[in-house]
Amino acid sequence: MTAEPVDIATVPCFVGLEETHVTFISQSRLTSSDVLAITITTMKRMLPQTLLPRSMSNGQMKLSLPAAPVTLSIPRKRMNKILHAERDAFMKKLYAERSTRTMLECWAAIRIQALFRGYRVRPHAKTIYDNRRANLPAVIRKELHEMHQNLPSHVVETKITDPWRQDIGVRAHGKREAKHRRDRLHHAATVIQACVKRFLARVAFIHLTSRHIDELVLWSVIVVQAAYRGYSVRKRVAAMLTQLREVSAIKIQSLVRGVLGRERVALLHLERFAAQGEEPRRDYSGATAATTIQRLVRGRKGRKSVDRLRQGRWMVKLQVHNMFQRFQRT
Repeated sequence: MTAEPVDIATVPCFVGLEETHVTFISQSRLTSSDVLAITITTMKRMLPQTLLPRSMSNGQMKLSLPAAPVTLSIPRKRMNKILHAERDAFMKKLYAERSTRTMLECWAAIRIQALFRGYRVRPHAKTIYDNRRANLPAVIRKELHEMHQNLPSHVVETKITDPWRQDIGVRAHGKREAKHRRDRLHHAATVIQACVKRFLARVAFIHLTSRHIDELVLWSVIVVQAAYRGYSVRKRVAAMLTQLREVSAIKIQSLVRGVLGRERVALLHLERFAAQGEEPRRDYSGATAATTIQRLVRGRKGRKSVDRLRQGRWMVKLQVHNMFQRFQRT
């Protein structure tokens, strides 16, 4: 791994530090764009192990150069275009990676400088402890009391409290302050807990409300779908029943008209025979017998047709019922 020299003005450094002045003189490039692929262009030629004499001249073997594998020839313009495109892509990727790395180095240098300067400015724990120990009110009052004792009696006119009484008062005040501080901390913790619990309860209520709304929407969708399916099935069944009624009415009308027509034809025949006056008694008896036979035959046919109509109506009702049950299952 080698390092390439760069300009000092473009390299981030820790400017402003008083203890050490660090400056980068070189940079190491270890990105993926800096590593190039290496292709082996030579290959080892294996000599066959034979006992035949080889051609030697000057004590050395004569070997032919290895020939390159047979490939298709690429035009020079196309090859140059491909190489230029690869170079442009490589340089673009290299520029992007180096720009990103430069930005990260600058950001890291600024961050380290800020942390170090903050560390330099902030007081240390040992210094704070020494300052507090040196500036204790008890020590100051004790020294002041000793100074007053060393002064002449006519100079000291005011009454000064004993240092131990002042120490007791300071300790009591400190205990009261500590108690007040604990009370404030407990109150703050209670308020924070109440806020968190209220937030969690609000979130749970929102979840329950949304779930209830989703259930209502789902139930309403099911009800609407059921109503629409029932309406469509009833409409289809009503259309089928109307069509069946029309067909059955047409069949009944055709049967009744046939019966009435045949009866009218029979009456016309009887009238014609009566008008001719040929054998009235025999004709009358024959007409009566024919009428009776026709009535019996027509009655039988009518009953059969009525039975067929009833059976067809029952089959239609059964099919409608099965269709309705199938729609209910779906």
